[in-house]
Amino acid sequence: VLDSGIHDFLLNGKVSKELFMNHIREFTKGENRVEKEASYIMLIFKRQQEILHWIQSKCNAEQYLLISKQGRQAIALCLVSLTFPITYDLLNVLGGVFKVQQSINKQSIVQKMSLNYGSNRSLFNAMDALLQMFIEQEAIQRVKIGLYSFGSKKIIISPFTTELLIYTDIKLSLSKSILVDDISHRSWYSFFQLKINKELKFELVRLSDSMIGQGYLTLIQK
Repeated sequence: VLDSGIHDFLLNGKVSKELFMNHIREFTKGENRVEKEASYIMLIFKRQQEILHWIQSKCNAEQYLLISKQGRQAIALCLVSLTFPITYDLLNVLGGVFKVQQSINKQSIVQKMSLNYGSNRSLFNAMDALLQMFIEQEAIQRVKIGLYSFGSKKIIISPFTTELLIYTDIKLSLSKSILVDDISHRSWYSFFQLKINKELKFELVRLSDSMIGQGYLTLIQK
């Protein structure tokens, strides 16, 4: 639904809650749930206007459809994470775990997330929704009820998608900058395979030289 909404925005410059609700009804029963899910998606488009207009400057609706499924999934994950940072935090928890072990059970995920969010019903509801989304996005797999393993890395070819992933990581990690050499070690990138080179013309972030390694990336202040 979010993917089609991004396409509609690039095509028409606006989105419609009514269209979202009609689309959601294809997957969800119950008008209260349909209304709530449509409201969440509208919130993404409301809060990420600047990023969406930046995406619009990079590709039109037709070009957006030419981006690989994995690339469009990455864009959606960035938009959801920027609007609901718990998404980013949960991906980091999972990415960190999958660096050292093949699977994790839900109880362990809850324990790790509770360190920052406390143990409450809102956390459980958010995690249930996000874990299901990650499965649909093929970032993780459900081995069995309550047990999850790594899915697959999304191969990112589009330069602006690469930049959006880096922007999201720096912004939500509250880092002033990150070393290019550290990207392969950061949990966020456990789910993405991307390439950074000095030929890329960044607009959201700046690639600067450093005395060691491939340089470092910082947010461009507007």
